[in-house]
Amino acid sequence: MAGLPHSVMQMFQNASISYLRRAFRRALDPISYPEVRATIKKTVELTGREINAGALELAADSTKGFPFMIQLIGYHSFNQSNRKIITEKDVISGITDAEQDMENMILDASINDLSDTDIRFLLATLEDKGESRMADIVSRMGVSRSQASHYKRRLINQGILSEAGRGKIIYNMPMLKELLIKKYT
Repeated sequence: MAGLPHSVMQMFQNASISYLRRAFRRALDPISYPEVRATIKKTVELTGREINAGALELAADSTKGFPFMIQLIGYHSFNQSNRKIITEKDVISGITDAEQDMENMILDASINDLSDTDIRFLLATLEDKGESRMADIVSRMGVSRSQASHYKRRLINQGILSEAGRGKIIYNMPMLKELLIKKYT
């Protein structure tokens, strides 16, 4: 079973599902590009089909190492046609469908679980490329360092962000930053 960290933690607190509280828990880190590529190729070949080199590169790169995106892109690309060889055209269509599913199933749910201040914190990161510095977020929000640290910790615990070195954070979920830009700017 898989789920978003915050939702899984809420579920584990429910006394009526004690068998789940005893379950082994494992956080899924991003998967390396070579491993994603090899897994997609092997999975396709196990079905008796092939994926051309360009399609494989496009599919692997588009996952950003996010386990659920690997599943979604693979599933949708595989189902684009019943031809023996999966092409770039199949993968491009698969990516479009996968991104829509990711937005509907994961990203919207993640955003809806956030407080207004959580959102405000995330909006303070939008102008940054890649990682964001906490000092910049504090300045943009006009809050104390301890207030910003409180919201940073909440967002890390919810699986939205992760630490990227001393005083820096980065988004954990592919596409989330782009969705925030689309919804709030």
